[in-house]
Amino acid sequence: MPNQVSYDFKIKTIGRHEQSRIIDFYQALGYEVTNIAPAAQFKKLLDVTLKRDSNIPHKAELVQLEQKIGAELNRIAELKRTETKAPKINAYVLGTVATLTFGGGMSLALTGNSTVSFVAGIVVGIVGLVFCAVNDLIYKKFLIKKQNQNYQPIQDAYQKIENYCAEARLFFQQKEQHGRH
Repeated sequence: MPNQVSYDFKIKTIGRHEQSRIIDFYQALGYEVTNIAPAAQFKKLLDVTLKRDSNIPHKAELVQLEQKIGAELNRIAELKRTETKAPKINAYVLGTVATLTFGGGMSLALTGNSTVSFVAGIVVGIVGLVFCAVNDLIYKKFLIKKQNQNYQPIQDAYQKIENYCAEARLFFQQKEQHGRH
């Protein structure tokens, strides 16, 4: 059975928004897509099943390039996680303080024994409400700032991946050129 081909299989879980980009990366490494299905636990993710000839020429080099691409994809994922981490923490803290201020003001207004405590409670409650309203604006501004900080490093990582893919494609072009002679 000399014509029998064996395959290396791989299942990658990827975000729907990056489906075509990630598939292109793996196709550059000699993989074929055999199946795309929704991930079992997450609606925004897909399980992509890939296969590649086990005896592909330049396999060692392709595996090294695949590891480099994987490292860059992990770097991109970490950068994207850091975009939202600090703004979310800031929003949770400010939101908690704003809610407690609002609640404290309403308590003071409703349980106070005088007009002064009633008015002070309403003022404190309004301050808490204003903090709640401003919190979303601060979150969005902070998020945009973090996204702008991470934009160039993410683009640089994607460029490195594209370079690795171009390097992988050269192996296949060499194979085609040798096959023609």
